[in-house]
Amino acid sequence: MLIEWLITGQADEWVEENFANGGYVYDTYARQALRQQHEVVVTYVRRGGGAPLFRRTSQLLRFARRMRQLELRGDVVVRDYFSTIFAPFQPRRKHVVILHHFDAHCGRYPLLYHALNWQYCRKLRKADTVVVVSEYWAKKLQRRGVVRSQVIYNSYDLTQFSFSQHEVAQFRATLGAKPDRPLIYLGNARPEKGYRQAYEALRVLDADFVTTGRGQSNLPVIHVFLEYRDYLKLLACCDLVVTMSTFEEGWCRTAHEAMLCGTAVVGSGRGGMGELLTKGRQIVCPRFDDLLPTVRALLQNPGRLRSIAQRGTNYARQFSLSYFAKEWLELINKLSGKRNAKVAMIGGRLH
Repeated sequence: MLIEWLITGQADEWVEENFANGGYVYDTYARQALRQQHEVVVTYVRRGGGAPLFRRTSQLLRFARRMRQLELRGDVVVRDYFSTIFAPFQPRRKHVVILHHFDAHCGRYPLLYHALNWQYCRKLRKADTVVVVSEYWAKKLQRRGVVRSQVIYNSYDLTQFSFSQHEVAQFRATLGAKPDRPLIYLGNARPEKGYRQAYEALRVLDADFVTTGRGQSNLPVIHVFLEYRDYLKLLACCDLVVTMSTFEEGWCRTAHEAMLCGTAVVGSGRGGMGELLTKGRQIVCPRFDDLLPTVRALLQNPGRLRSIAQRGTNYARQFSLSYFAKEWLELINKLSGKRNAKVAMIGGRLH
């Protein structure tokens, strides 16, 4: 069966390696899983971006026209946000939409994005299945009249989360963190992630703080941009990870990765993150005003901190690539009326 994956973006061309981190890694793993039994092709349409408003509007109109004229090839068509809005829903094909979450913010053009979001929600009702990454979003869509949804959780190659104590200690030393002070990760230095408010709440602690990301945090903290393996080492060497997102997360991969690395998490619990933290028996702290006493109490009780970290690891490890491939293959085969074949796994990786 032919599965056509519709992707839109600002780059001139689509390169799979560029769509293999952050939220895009979910889609990459799904394509890898489906290639075990099906042919998967990617149709990429550039939508433009980074232009003044008058040019952005003309770009969007040209992009919408190209999307409407697409000649779809797939027996099953998997869609992203913009292709859901603009590409045709042909009755003889099965259509799957992946929804991680609604945009965290509407940028400089809120009226435009509110209109796009309205159209997106309307088009979701046409999909044969909307794949969501948490129960939170399944329930939210149901309240909006979207009843054909399925939860397939974020999953990981568990072999990537194994580090020796020497590796972790050595990496912590390279950061310049003091060995006798707690090290707290505040997340990606993006405004919607709440890192700045978290720092302001916790700055009185005798602790070192670290943020990551391509930009600058503009705070007196350790700030680094890391390859994925080193990023995981960072999570493993921290005493605590704080994920105080101010928007409705789809799931919160940072929190999940921290749990797999054996580090306890305190988070706002916004969106699907609440399910992850609650079921993983981590700490939900909705208010920045409560963050300092919550974190201080944890740091003063190392035994409890270790117990929380272990509970998180036990929960997070159930979401392997084996689970992920099984869920995706069962979904696609159910849409096509076929029975599911055995998933091939070697060394924890999809093959």
